[in-house]
Amino acid sequence: MDFDSGGFVIPTRQKVDFLFTQTSPGLIGAGQTFTSAVSEVAGYAAVVFLIVSDQAFQLRTLEAAAPGGPFTQTSSTNSTLDAASGLQKVAVRVVPTGSFMQMVIQNTGGTQTTLELSPYGLPC
Repeated sequence: MDFDSGGFVIPTRQKVDFLFTQTSPGLIGAGQTFTSAVSEVAGYAAVVFLIVSDQAFQLRTLEAAAPGGPFTQTSSTNSTLDAASGLQKVAVRVVPTGSFMQMVIQNTGGTQTTLELSPYGLPC
């Protein structure tokens, strides 16, 4: 813990880190969601999400000041079709506003899908 004039200072991160311990949702049925474990994002300049699927999906980020919540939705991104591969993709950078983050992914496509997820915390 660092103290600066009596206030708490969050130390900055010094390297890129893979976030969220549970990032393999398995199969997600049409209209179903996957909710990740909570990850601490305090001290990161940004969190980058790289996600690929064969079905359309929506990524929502939820943030909170404490790991138990309450959580508030801070961003929402819909996947886009990559014409060359025929896959749905998201590549988005989210600047954390809370200390803890959770991701929610909803399959908005017509059939069940699997996802390839790569959420990374970027240092300051």
